[in-house]
Amino acid sequence: MNKGIKMLNRLIIKISIMIICLTIAWGLKYQYSKGNSDSLCWILAPTAYLVEITGDMRFEKETGAGFVDHESGIIIAPSCSGVNFMIIVFCLSAYRGLIKIGKTGQQFMWIIASLAGAYIYTLLVNTFRIHLSIYSIRRDFLQAWFSGETVHLIEGVLVYFISLIILNSLLSRIMEPDFSIKSEKPCIFIRRLLIPFSFYLFFTLLVPVLNHGGLIRNNGFSRYTFIVLTGCFVVFTISFLFRMSCHYVAARVK
Repeated sequence: MNKGIKMLNRLIIKISIMIICLTIAWGLKYQYSKGNSDSLCWILAPTAYLVEITGDMRFEKETGAGFVDHESGIIIAPSCSGVNFMIIVFCLSAYRGLIKIGKTGQQFMWIIASLAGAYIYTLLVNTFRIHLSIYSIRRDFLQAWFSGETVHLIEGVLVYFISLIILNSLLSRIMEPDFSIKSEKPCIFIRRLLIPFSFYLFFTLLVPVLNHGGLIRNNGFSRYTFIVLTGCFVVFTISFLFRMSCHYVAARVK
């Protein structure tokens, strides 16, 4: 009887913590959707600083626009903040921790660490994405086949999804001390890839549809969906083929 009560209490606590996580995610999403360059300065300013110190630009804050490098005409606007990516990183990290950590105090600590880690990871990944975008603009990369907006979207999908796969692998090493990519079977690798894949698709495609059902009939959203699914499929396939190659080489060596 006592054992059943303890299990029920743990379940209630875990569900409560999950609700807290979802509330945080919703708060970030709401603040992003209603915010402007001033209210999002907490993430735009450090992003502009990192892009500046790792490149040859100098950004200045302009009210209502964001951070502008007048010489190159590059603008780091609210749409470049990476808040949506931060939400996915936070939820993915929180999920991986909550299914492994049993003690309540450690779960709360993990949530705080996940939020802080998501913020830092987003700044780093977003800095790289912006540099890649600037490089593609200057080199006219794929401009002959796609519009600048489409190229920007493709880069975002590839960078963010690959970064989620890397993050998920890092979390596996943290949560599973005996985790080893070398000894991991391809079928297990696929299941592991499905975790970041599911989180990414949920927040990039399903959440917008749930918020605005009319998007399904929107041609722009259909194109966006096609690019997201295609980009994820390409990354998924390349990752699987690479893992299969590693597994084959390891088997041959043995």
